Amino acid sequence: MAGILSFTDKVITDETRQYIKEVIGMTQVGKMLMDEGRQEGKQEADRKTARNMLKRGDSPEAIAEVLELPVETIKAWKQEIYAIV
Repeated sequence: MAGILSFTDKVITDETRQYIKEVIGMTQVGKMLMDEGRQEGKQEADRKTARNMLKRGDSPEAIAEVLELPVETIKAWKQEIYAIV
């Protein structure tokens, strides 16, 4: 499957690529993949916001309230952020 996708990437036109994207988007699998992508994007944006708020000195509780996430999630992210830094 990966080989087919790699090959078609090199030979199809932009118009065909857009058509395939639209057709896949209409399938259950396509919708599932798009939803997963949106969730991952939101999580990454929330992590970035939390990191900036932590650097500013905001408490995990305040950040959790703003982002509407569990405090435990923010505390886990805080540990990850400060483990890296």
